[in-house]
Amino acid sequence: MRPGVSLECLLKLQEFFADGGRDRQPVPLKERSLQIFGDEKRLDALFRGSSLFAPGRLTLEQLRCFAVSEPLAWERGPSSDGPVLVIENGATWYSYCRWNRERGFFSAVVYGRGNQFIDSVAYLEEVFRGTGNRCAVRYFGDLDPRGLRIPRLASAKAAGLELPMIEPDTWSYRRPLEMGRQKAKPGRDPLECDARDMEWLRDLAPQAAELFARQCRLPQEHVNWELLQSSTWRLTGERA
Repeated sequence: MRPGVSLECLLKLQEFFADGGRDRQPVPLKERSLQIFGDEKRLDALFRGSSLFAPGRLTLEQLRCFAVSEPLAWERGPSSDGPVLVIENGATWYSYCRWNRERGFFSAVVYGRGNQFIDSVAYLEEVFRGTGNRCAVRYFGDLDPRGLRIPRLASAKAAGLELPMIEPDTWSYRRPLEMGRQKAKPGRDPLECDARDMEWLRDLAPQAAELFARQCRLPQEHVNWELLQSSTWRLTGERA
């Protein structure tokens, strides 16, 4: 079938099946890869980059294995009453955790680790178990096309898993947009944003569209510790 895979790899797969592989206990993909190829990354590369796993061919189920996403790092808040907040980048996650310890608005602050959040969104169940509250999930990331695509795709996956939709944390997104032209920097690549990603940002979409039209972006690190510390709470529980 010309799967674009070396004969050596095919023979190792055949050896696995001949040795009773179909009757093995299901294990994580990397464990199975190491057993078959002596390389924990080889099977993932074949799964993602070859036609061996095209429809009607090999499946992970036949190899008795499954993909495992990286777990989410998160910190529980002082109270379990608030929403969960997911932060795209590490430095901003640290500052929000530090801020939340004092203010207690979020039941948990989760480190999304960029694109990884799309694959790891299922781990929100662990966060809910840890906080004891299946609550709303908000997201804050970079104001660029990639930064909007991550939560939109994660939200679609969450819906398929019967998890809460991923909503924008509008207060956080407003802060860099308020800085406007003074802080915006040109992007390294053309900033063309999918309309579906832009719609995810809701009422702030027009401001983001104007930013991208100027081929500029705003990293989330503009909402830094000093800015967070100087912000105040409204009596209604909203941030001002």
